[in-house]
Amino acid sequence: MATIDDPAGRLYDILNRVLILKGGNTKMKDVWSTVLDIHAPDGVFTTLVLYRLSGITQLVEECKKRIVQDSDIDQQLHLEPFQAASDALSHLNLEETWEQFTGRLTSEHVRAMRYTSDYLSNDQGEGVIEEATQEELQGDIAELLERVLVAEIPDDIKAFLVDALEDIRRALVGYRINGAEGLKTALATSLGAAFRFSDAMREAQEEPIIQVYTRFFDFLLKLDSIVAHGLKLKPLAAGISKLISLGSPDS
Repeated sequence: MATIDDPAGRLYDILNRVLILKGGNTKMKDVWSTVLDIHAPDGVFTTLVLYRLSGITQLVEECKKRIVQDSDIDQQLHLEPFQAASDALSHLNLEETWEQFTGRLTSEHVRAMRYTSDYLSNDQGEGVIEEATQEELQGDIAELLERVLVAEIPDDIKAFLVDALEDIRRALVGYRINGAEGLKTALATSLGAAFRFSDAMREAQEEPIIQVYTRFFDFLLKLDSIVAHGLKLKPLAAGISKLISLGSPDS
């Protein structure tokens, strides 16, 4: 996609990936696994696929809501492909074939979503977080988790850091569906919990532990800047910087 993101654009991107797979007799559970990048043991695989698909269904409803709220748009014309998507997903069967699914949701429907996306993004679009940036954030999370898990820090703080990083990681995985809003929620949750442990973190004396804490807040600063760009918000940098001043007697 280009430099603007919106619900219709995200939905177009997902469903277009389904179409270009040209799966024929491939079962839809395998198609969705590829499109949504789902890799999980058999015991949780179906549950995870259905959970992600519920997010796509919500995305369809968000698109329809935005169209209905715009009195200047040809609502009947723009609603048609999203209603087709809603119908296709409501009859979801993971054992059906790609050919059966795309018989209900055609390339014409999906292509029409792109036009709606272009229209809506003029006023309501978000900045896209490019895939390279997403991969960089995933790398940061993996590196931080490795540091946290081996660091000799209090168990409650370690649990907080691991939970926060995993929450952000899940939001990144769901970015294709939820956009930057999911990352905003994960960031806010992490910051809220961080304030609870901020005094204990400032009391840290060992340099390796201070480095872990500081690296975590540096990562939140980076994420905050990316989310602010995506949602066109003012960064929270000042508030996060107060948390970064670890080990300072004046903090």
